[in-house]
Amino acid sequence: MAEEKSGAVIEAELTAKNVLNNALAQQVAAQKNANMYCGRVIGETPTFVVQQLTKQHTVRHDKHDLPRIPKVGEEVRIAYLNKVATFIEAPKHKQERKRTHAITL
Repeated sequence: MAEEKSGAVIEAELTAKNVLNNALAQQVAAQKNANMYCGRVIGETPTFVVQQLTKQHTVRHDKHDLPRIPKVGEEVRIAYLNKVATFIEAPKHKQERKRTHAITL
């Protein structure tokens, strides 16, 4: 028997489908044991932050688990270890790394 979804979960799923303009978009809840999620934040509901992982896949993060609420459009890496979420500094774009390297030579 399928687990009944709460209104908050349905709202997060609809947010992702609307933003991605994809009725087939799939969403999962963040697994909080030892996982990292990288991608752009595409939506926010009163309960969740919705992050895009691929063209068709998103993950929802409980806001109360996050150390801060990222802004929609922000590229973030959210890592969980033992149910604690942290933000991992994303590497700079290749062009920025090349520019920095060229300056330091």
